[in-house]
Amino acid sequence: VFAASVGKPKVHLFDTRNYARGEFSSFDVAPHLKGDVLVRVVQFSPCGKYLLVRTATQLILIDAFDGELICEYDVAPAEGEAPPKGPIPVPSFSPDSQYVLSGVPGGDSCIWQTTNARLVHRLAGHTEQPTRTAFSPVHALCVTVAETLAWWIPAD
Repeated sequence: VFAASVGKPKVHLFDTRNYARGEFSSFDVAPHLKGDVLVRVVQFSPCGKYLLVRTATQLILIDAFDGELICEYDVAPAEGEAPPKGPIPVPSFSPDSQYVLSGVPGGDSCIWQTTNARLVHRLAGHTEQPTRTAFSPVHALCVTVAETLAWWIPAD
């Protein structure tokens, strides 16, 4: 199964074995979006239960089966700040689907609990908004990319 969003605030699900038959499901995410409704990133969780949906100003988690909003992560710039220029950050899931990692304005990256958007840890160190983030599938570390590449290893 893969997800796509083209032009409208709608996520379409396709079965790779039956692609010629078209989408087998779709979700309108417009009711969950504010401002810019152009979907830039759609990503499945490793467990297959969730979809991360990223616009220029929002990062939301929806149920992969019914499209219902589960939570929204705080990725907006501080009040009074302009949105960062450049590419939209691509978020990532931890291998066990328990955490979400994404770059945020100001140069930090945040790790949230997946299903309730509770901030678990803030990684400070970049001077620009990280645009790529990833958890290691094997080791207890993550990587963020902005003007430099940073490897993050937990202290305990």
